[in-house]
Amino acid sequence: MILVFDLDDTLYVEKQFVYSGFLEVANWISEMSKTSSNIIYESMVKDLSVNGRGEVFNNALNACLLSM
Repeated sequence: MILVFDLDDTLYVEKQFVYSGFLEVANWISEMSKTSSNIIYESMVKDLSVNGRGEVFNNALNACLLSM
């Protein structure tokens, strides 16, 4: 077994990976809540920069589903 660690983002830029995940989740939440996926995505990016990773998905889901 071989394990490869990309500790300096030379194989894949981590932010690009994270943001692509945010986009997919934003699209899914948008379908469930009828809130614009762009608004959800931007709020997730802002939440990440302000609060870190811990609750980004939960916060986006709660904000959109509670507003229904």
